Amino acid sequence: MCVTLGGAVYAGPGEATAIGNLLVQMIYNQEFEGLKKARECVRESFDIRKYEQGELSC
Repeated sequence: MCVTLGGAVYAGPGEATAIGNLLVQMIYNQEFEGLKKARECVRESFDIRKYEQGELSC
């Protein structure tokens, strides 16, 4: 995929859909100041792997 896109690919936790749903609810309830703060929380809380061109083979 990196080759096709011409850049890095980021892979987050397997529970990304559930985490995203939770974040939307928390933003709605004003537990985060907005999407930027919610994303910062995810980056700090979960391992996110970055794949560069050439790291993955098809």
